[in-house]
Amino acid sequence: MLAVRRLRSIAKMVSNAVVDSHLHVWRKANDAEFRPHPDHPPPENIQGDEDFLLSEMDNAGVQTAVLVQPIVYKFDHAYIGSLIKSKPARFVGMALANTSSGPDVAQQQMEAIVADGFRGVRVNPNLLTEGETLSGPTTRAVLRTAAKLDIPVAMFVQPVHFQDLKDVLATSPQTKVIIDHFGFCRPVGDDDHFQILLNILEQFPNTFLKTSAFFRCSNEPYPYKDMYPVSAPDANPSPSKPC
Repeated sequence: MLAVRRLRSIAKMVSNAVVDSHLHVWRKANDAEFRPHPDHPPPENIQGDEDFLLSEMDNAGVQTAVLVQPIVYKFDHAYIGSLIKSKPARFVGMALANTSSGPDVAQQQMEAIVADGFRGVRVNPNLLTEGETLSGPTTRAVLRTAAKLDIPVAMFVQPVHFQDLKDVLATSPQTKVIIDHFGFCRPVGDDDHFQILLNILEQFPNTFLKTSAFFRCSNEPYPYKDMYPVSAPDANPSPSKPC
């Protein structure tokens, strides 16, 4: 996983470290220090701040968590940045790439956030410049810059993006890429998409699959048992590939 690959120095501090590789945190909408983006208010009546997270991590025996920039703050990374600085042994940050204003802006932002302590970036195709696809110049710049900075890129993609994903991966095969949340493939009735996903993993050795967000991909309620077969190592021709 991203955390296993990028957090070895932290893991050495803790025997048998347990790492949560993907979660989001946010404060209430009326927080005086970190205001949410006006178009993306935080969930109502759901606690998501760092104190609550740390309590839950301690209760579950989780030493370190990868904080993925939430859409609540869009491209303002002040909140997550403050957490990774104040508790570097507990939190590691993955930023949201600013793909809304073209390649140059994306590259400059990535260089700045890495200098600020973030360890990776995430690409959300829904935030690309209007009219640009995932295989366009901005995502290509993100991948090139990530390779230069030696950080991974997480792809928040769905099956509709798979062809563009293949095209853009071919432009920068040396970049470490993580496909989030099973690529939003469903375990039943989505066999063709799963096969395309497996083919992408086979074709691009530096691309990995994050087996996460069962609740977003499952056709069943908790505990999402239909996800078990596709998340097991022996369900994949390349057991070392899922992360």
